[in-house]
Amino acid sequence: RGEDSEINPIRKALENVDLEEIEYMINRLLENIPYDLYGSEEKSIKSFLYVYLYSTGFECNAELHTKLGRIDIMVRTPNGKIYIFEVKVGKDEEKAIEQIRDREYYGKYALEGEVIICGMNFDMKKRKMNYRWEKL
Repeated sequence: RGEDSEINPIRKALENVDLEEIEYMINRLLENIPYDLYGSEEKSIKSFLYVYLYSTGFECNAELHTKLGRIDIMVRTPNGKIYIFEVKVGKDEEKAIEQIRDREYYGKYALEGEVIICGMNFDMKKRKMNYRWEKL
């Protein structure tokens, strides 16, 4: 059920805001997916990532509507950490984090806990995610 951090180490990394470990775990997941299962669209990467983060048992939502757009993925840990992920494919992780800031995806969570935003860009050739993090 995703509740034991020894079985699901991404839980512990999210609770502790261990950004290096989160990057490592996500890249490890993506590296182990056979190339022919990848679609050429952003939504296939988002789907893999969403299912992985959902497996933590934490509150996890995808495509959340806001006043200026949609949050790709939001995760809230029991200890009050709120992650907002914006995923791009073949673009730039800086553009992804700019989108979070420009569209104020974090707005409704600002008073609810520590907000961590993450712009992600998936490199299809290397099968690796690049990251840009900010703590608000």
